[in-house]
Amino acid sequence: MLESLSRAQFHRRLLMGFAAVTAALVLLFVGSTWRLQYPNVFRLIQLIGLALILVAIAGRTWCAAYIGGRKKVALVQDGPYAMVRHPLYSFSIIGAAGIGALWGSSVVSLTLAVATALILRGVTRQEEQFLSAKFGSNYTTYAKHVGRHVPRSFCWRNESIAPINHAIAVRTLMQSSLFLLGVPIAAVAQWGQFAGLLPILVMLP
Repeated sequence: MLESLSRAQFHRRLLMGFAAVTAALVLLFVGSTWRLQYPNVFRLIQLIGLALILVAIAGRTWCAAYIGGRKKVALVQDGPYAMVRHPLYSFSIIGAAGIGALWGSSVVSLTLAVATALILRGVTRQEEQFLSAKFGSNYTTYAKHVGRHVPRSFCWRNESIAPINHAIAVRTLMQSSLFLLGVPIAAVAQWGQFAGLLPILVMLP
């Protein structure tokens, strides 16, 4: 089962990479209806997008600090894992929403968030099957009270944290910082559209 989970996680990374490249190409030709009609709303959505990306980067690094190298050997239930079972993926969804918002469109933001959640759905279920088989009733009880991606409550439990694996934390920070690539890509796309170099095929609010 561990081998199957590792394979699923590898496929998830490939799919996420392919989806990111595809989305970047498609969004070159997508414009925001807010840009000309309500530029202040357009800029506000963009600022919210940047804030969401920063939250995603900080959140994923925070999760890595808690779980360290224990992901497959211990049932972590403290820190962010006391609120949701898959906080790393939750912050990835937030980051995707942030990238979409850089286009000044709430529709693009929501679409990327939903698409990311769907891509992560399969590997999330496989991880849960692995944890259920490994930890039995302990995981069943945990899953009963803690939501998958959305908190059912905001109860905080900060138990003894394992020593931080700095290599994992730094690697997660570097990987998560790739969300910031959305900033120059959105800027180039919008400049190209404004200059008439890229045709706007779809306008979204």
